[in-house]
Amino acid sequence: MTTTRYLVPAIQTRPSRASAPLPHAPASRPAQSKQQPACAGSPNTWDLDAGTPDSWRTAVQTCRSCPLFAECGRQAQALIARGDGPRAVIWAGVAYDNAGKVVENLDCHRTNSVDNRRPLRIIRHGVRPEAVEPAPATPRRHLVLGRPLRPTGTGAY
Repeated sequence: MTTTRYLVPAIQTRPSRASAPLPHAPASRPAQSKQQPACAGSPNTWDLDAGTPDSWRTAVQTCRSCPLFAECGRQAQALIARGDGPRAVIWAGVAYDNAGKVVENLDCHRTNSVDNRRPLRIIRHGVRPEAVEPAPATPRRHLVLGRPLRPTGTGAY
């Protein structure tokens, strides 16, 4: 399963090329903080695709006591307003599932297991294809070891 990973806004040094810049005027944009957030050291702790409800609760408490908590909250709200909200992560003390919805009860949240995926089912909305003619039989090739190859007439041996 592929999930989208987000860098914590406080440690970003330049905007991503894939996303549009935030609609702030240069004078109104706050200066980037030089502090490292608590999630920079072990980002897997804030990942809802890994871990347990106990580790997620610890991550939420650590996040809420971080000095960059308010800045992360503003960045998360800006991303949500832009339509690119956090997914499967704890950001600014709030847990988001794979669809970007807020997870209220961490005990009830389940991670998506790769093993439980249903098999791919192809649904055709058009007319069923007619029976296809079988492919012609391929010519049999015989290799005889110890004898030189005979020319085939195509210019190659």
